[in-house]
Amino acid sequence: MSNPIRYANVPSQPDYSGLQVAPNPVESSPEVVSGEEKIIYSYEALKHDDTLYSPKKELPLAPDHPPATTPTTAPTTKDKKRWPRKYYIIGAIAVVIVILSATLGVSQLLPGRLLTSDGGFVRYAVYNAPRNGSLAYSMSTGSGAPDDSKWEKAMSLKPQYPAANGTPIAISQLRQYAGDVTYQLEVFYLNKTNRINGENHNRAKGWGHDGINEKGFTALPESDLSAYWPYLVYQSREVSLQMVIWTGKFDSSDLSIRPARGSQLGLVPTTRNYTKMATHGRIGLFYQDEASKLIAFENSLKTKIPEGDKDANVTDVVWNSTFPDIRLPNTGHFTVFSVASDSNKTADTVDTLVLYGDDSQKIQQVWRNGTENTWETSTPDAFQDIDEWSKIACVTPPMWTNAEEQMRLAFASDLTRCFFQGSGRLMEVQFDGAAWKAPKEVPLT
Repeated sequence: MSNPIRYANVPSQPDYSGLQVAPNPVESSPEVVSGEEKIIYSYEALKHDDTLYSPKKELPLAPDHPPATTPTTAPTTKDKKRWPRKYYIIGAIAVVIVILSATLGVSQLLPGRLLTSDGGFVRYAVYNAPRNGSLAYSMSTGSGAPDDSKWEKAMSLKPQYPAANGTPIAISQLRQYAGDVTYQLEVFYLNKTNRINGENHNRAKGWGHDGINEKGFTALPESDLSAYWPYLVYQSREVSLQMVIWTGKFDSSDLSIRPARGSQLGLVPTTRNYTKMATHGRIGLFYQDEASKLIAFENSLKTKIPEGDKDANVTDVVWNSTFPDIRLPNTGHFTVFSVASDSNKTADTVDTLVLYGDDSQKIQQVWRNGTENTWETSTPDAFQDIDEWSKIACVTPPMWTNAEEQMRLAFASDLTRCFFQGSGRLMEVQFDGAAWKAPKEVPLT
C-alpha cells in the first residue's frame, strides 16, 4: 500500500497507556563522541483546551560500546578529546511534530511524547542502531509529572530496509480517527542505498512499514531531511531540493533550488491553520545556498494562493524579500522553529525563530515578529556557554484538521524548548514567547 495511514479503517480500539514494542532488546549502542553524532528534538502533543503538556527534561541513556564507524565530521576543536558521553545536537525539525529527534553516536535519537485520553502520557526515543541497519526505541509512560517516569530498556525496531549509518531522521505526526483517537508517527530516514524510507507507529497496531518505501525517492548521500506533515524535503542526487507532499499518496516535486551540497534543511509552518499550510503554500523552507547565504523561502512549491487568503501575499513579501543577509560557515548549522504570535484563538500570525552559528561559533538569532511582519536579529545570552562543536535542536508544535476538530499551531509553552551541548553536558532552554529562560542541564538517568 502506498497510503501511509495504514490503520485508518481498523475498528475502535481501547486507549493504550503505552506503546507496543518490538520483541528483541538492543544489546548495545555506541559511545557518543563529538563529531560522530547528531541530535534532533521534537514532540507530539494532544490539545486539551489549547493546553500543551511538556515532556520535560529526561532523555534515555543508552549503554556503551566502542564506536562502530569513523566519524564523518571532524570536531572543530584542535584537541579531539573523547568525552565519555557527549551529544552532538542538530536542530531539525525533523521531526515535526513531532517531534523531538536526536542522534546518539552515529545514530539518530527521537524523543517525544503523546498524551493518552486519561491524561497520561507516553514518551518515546527512537534511534538508529548503526551496526546492523536497525532502529531502536525506548519509551516511558506515566500520568503525573514526566520526571517521575523512567525510560525503559531500549527495544529493537527492524525497518523494512536497513538504515544507513548516521542517517538523518525526520519525523512527522498526523492525527487520525479510527473509532477513537488515533495518532500516527512518521519516521523518515535514508537506507543504505540513500533511498528515503519510513516506519510509522500507530498506538493501536504498533510499528509498520511506511508507504513511502514503495516510491523510490533517492537522496544525495549527504542530504539532510526535514519534515512537517504533510511535507518532507530532501536534496536529490542532482543536488536540487525535492519536496514530497502527501495528498492521498506521496508525490515529489523538484523545487528547482540548488542549495549548498549537504546543506541543513528546515520546514516550519507560516500559518496556524493546517488547511492553509497544506494547500495554500503556507510552509517556510530554510536552507544554505551555494554562496553560503541562509535562505528563508515561503511557498517554494509556488502554490496558487486563493484570493480569500488575504494574509498570504503579505507574508510572502516579508519572507522572500526582507530576510536579513546572513552568511553561514561552510555547511554551517542552523535550526528553526515556529510558534503562534498570540494566544488569541482566532489570530493567525506566527513567530518564526532561527538560531545559527556564525564564523566565531557564537549563536545568533533572527526572528520574524508575526504581528509586525518584520525580521529582527540579536545575540541571545542563553547559548553563550554552548560547546563550539555543538549544534542546537528546537521544537515546533503540531497542527492537524479533521471532521472532529482542528488543532491550530500553539503559542509558546513549557514545551517550547531548544537543546544544546554545554561543557560536555546536554542542556535545555525554554522560550516563553518573548525571551529565553536560563538553561538547565538535562539529567540523563
